[in-house]
Formats: sequence, C-alpha cells, structure tokens
Amino acid sequence: DEFNTSPNNPLRSSIGSGVIFKAEKIYNGYHYYALTNYHVVEPSGSYNYYNYTVTDYQGIEYKTETPTFTVDNSILNLCKENDLAILEFETTAELNVITMDTKNPSVDETIFSIGQPKGQQNAITVGKISGYTDISVQGGFSPSFKSIAHTSPIDHGNSGGAILNTSLKLAGINFAGSWNDDNTFAYGYGIPIEIVRQFIISNRISL
Repeated sequence: DEFNTSPNNPLRSSIGSGVIFKAEKIYNGYHYYALTNYHVVEPSGSYNYYNYTVTDYQGIEYKTETPTFTVDNSILNLCKENDLAILEFETTAELNVITMDTKNPSVDETIFSIGQPKGQQNAITVGKISGYTDISVQGGFSPSFKSIAHTSPIDHGNSGGAILNTSLKLAGINFAGSWNDDNTFAYGYGIPIEIVRQFIISNRISL
C-alpha cells in the first residue's frame, strides 16, 4: 500500500502479507476479498491519497477498489481494535480462495505460517500452538482478545499472513512476533479465526 500527501510529493510505502477469503462471480470476472492487518494498511491523518495493491504469490499485481471513507475520515472494512482489514479487488483471473475453519486451533496443534518475511515471497514455516495469551505490541496496541501464541517462525512482513492448520484451513492471521535476547525467534502471535469471522460478518460480508 502507498500513502501520499499530494500528487507531487514522494510516496511512503508499507508492505505486509494477506490471504484471499472470498470470491464473487461478476459479469467480467471475479470480485475478491482479502484479509490483512489494520497496521499494514493503516491510514494516517497526514496523508490525503491512498493506493492499495494486492500482489499474488506469482508476483502479479491487482489494484484494489478506491478506499471508501466514512464521515470521521476512517476507511470502511478496517478495525484497529482487532488489527484486521479487508481489501477488495476485481480481475478476470481465477485466484485461489482459502477455506476458513470455524473453530480456533487447539493447544499443541501443528500449524503453518505463510507470508513474505523481509520481502521473501511464499515463505512457509511450521510450528505448534503454544497457547492463548494477552499481549501488548510495541506502539501500545493491546488486543482485547486472547492471541494465539505459536512457534511457527515469522518476521517483519508476515503481518496479515495466514495461519493454516493441517487441513489447510485458515485458523488465524499473524500480526506480531517476539524475539529472545540473542535475536532468535521466540513466538508468533495471531488473531484467532473466531475473531476473524466475527470481524468479517460485522462488515456485512457473508461467509
């Protein structure tokens, strides 16, 4: 995604991961819905122009729909409290859509993280669910829900990426990580799928 203060000023860009969770057939192709983190696409009061781009695993780019602003200048389909966002785009290409689980993963369950840590595309790591915990993220964000804690290694750029179970169903969305004193990976943290589903439904998108 890109942010700009005016058409002539340099862009400020940020990047993260995401997952397509729904497709609707339209007259000239497909209308897709993609999940990512709020902090990946977070709007800033100092920027007047927003341009979001979705890139698939093959590096093909798709421009999202123009963001819809509400009366308080926030963008629809974004939720800071749950660190979730939905981007919508259309294309004639038939893309893969993930199947969502309906229940949160269990402790000790094997899971996979998919994303692009530090720009490395299509990275897949494996680990287990360690438990559910309260955390506070740098910058002051403290989720109101119990976050998934897991041992599937992630890094900067994994934000918004999928947590899959062994049935290859979406079990959560990664949003943060922690590291030991020697800079080795400690834990990844994810938004449980039940919270994700509630967020989607609250935006009047059927599952």
